[in-house]
Amino acid sequence: FDPLAHLTRVLALATGILFLLLSWNEMPKRNVADHHACLLVIIAGVSLVGSSNDLVTLFLALELVSIPTYVLLYLPRHDDAAQEASLKYFLLSVFSSALLLFGFSYLFGLAGTTNIAGILHVLYGGGEESKAVAGLAQIAMLMVAAGLGFRITAVPFHFYAPDVFQGTSTSGAALLSYIPKIAGFVAILRVFGFVV
Repeated sequence: FDPLAHLTRVLALATGILFLLLSWNEMPKRNVADHHACLLVIIAGVSLVGSSNDLVTLFLALELVSIPTYVLLYLPRHDDAAQEASLKYFLLSVFSSALLLFGFSYLFGLAGTTNIAGILHVLYGGGEESKAVAGLAQIAMLMVAAGLGFRITAVPFHFYAPDVFQGTSTSGAALLSYIPKIAGFVAILRVFGFVV
């Protein structure tokens, strides 16, 4: 556990409490238990992203953030706009997960390990291994950047955001504008070697 993991955990817990209070009167009574369960899983996923030091753990933690988010987008409202927002976010999140997993598989193939510190040692070590894998490593990092770019809604991967934000509730839009961004930026810091 490093300072980034501790900061991520504190941010996740604080935002979980904040979003619980924000959606207190917005959620229909029959969906309250589902909402709280999804919010708890999202908070656990964000906390796990902060303390991940392995590609497999990082991917599973990012999916723990994504999958309950689809449900949370649809719970407060059941009109056509909410269905469209939830479906659009689901399809594009699956596409971003595929890009991310493709990049992770390249990194595993190049380095022979899923440990992030081991991968960074092979890629940035400066030895013969790093020179031999330089071209494929660029492709792998490009795929990882594209997959995480969808998560943080970075340009040019932001085209889905207006429809999703318009179709969901206020608490859903607030959740989408903050929680996946925390997870995405922390994953970028971990994978690209800013924090080992």
